[in-house]
Amino acid sequence: MAIPSGSIISVDYLELKRYNDRIPLNQVPYEIVRMSADRKTVHLSIVESGKTVKTIAFFRGIIENNQDKLVAQQEILPSSSLLEALHNVLLGKMVSTPVYVDKRGTSVKCRSVGVNFPLPGYLQFFERIGHDQKLALEPIFKGRSNSLLAEPLKRKPGAKPVACELYIGVLKLGDRIQSIHTKVRDDFESTQQRIKFIKDALSMGEVYILRVSSGPVYDALTTLMKKDINELLSLSLSHARNLENEMTSIIGYCELVDITEEVLIRLEMNH
Repeated sequence: MAIPSGSIISVDYLELKRYNDRIPLNQVPYEIVRMSADRKTVHLSIVESGKTVKTIAFFRGIIENNQDKLVAQQEILPSSSLLEALHNVLLGKMVSTPVYVDKRGTSVKCRSVGVNFPLPGYLQFFERIGHDQKLALEPIFKGRSNSLLAEPLKRKPGAKPVACELYIGVLKLGDRIQSIHTKVRDDFESTQQRIKFIKDALSMGEVYILRVSSGPVYDALTTLMKKDINELLSLSLSHARNLENEMTSIIGYCELVDITEEVLIRLEMNH
């Protein structure tokens, strides 16, 4: 029987239960990562939660106490050249905008944004209200830094990206921006309020609806980045060190996706 990836199953460790009856080993939850084509091999990942903390600690203890009996196998990873080729292909096909958040000292800031040219409409808007060739992200994060950055970027077991819908209404007089109004979906008490907000924005200017997803980054130094830094070392030690410091200071990211058309279709306003 084929079980789709992401499904949760329970594993009963019949033998191990005899060694420690204080650990709940009769229904250990696992998430299915993938199943082989012949359905004979399945890759599982234990679900990390408060209920499985003791179970995970128990398994780690078994591994540590049996290091001399366990034979380590090297994982076969794709070559750097293949990774770089796929990386370059994907960069040109990005439909989202990554925003990298770093922490230097006690300051948490969105310092870098990944873009493709030509800029999509919402990034052109952020560029228009920015200064010194920088994008202004205040419409997204001002007044929401705790819900969109502080909480989602906390490094905790099982942390997953937190997403929300952000509505930006830009009121204009000719080509001049008069005011900017932003709301998250939870700010609207009803669908009719959302529709009114969108209609008002469209009649007096522009509307952008973004899906903002935020999550922590545990290790920003990828295989390709380490390769780039090593190549840069032979040219400039200081530049390589500065780049490495910038990368290691990254604590999280936000992904911006323009869902304006999607929402207009859902609300039957695309006509």
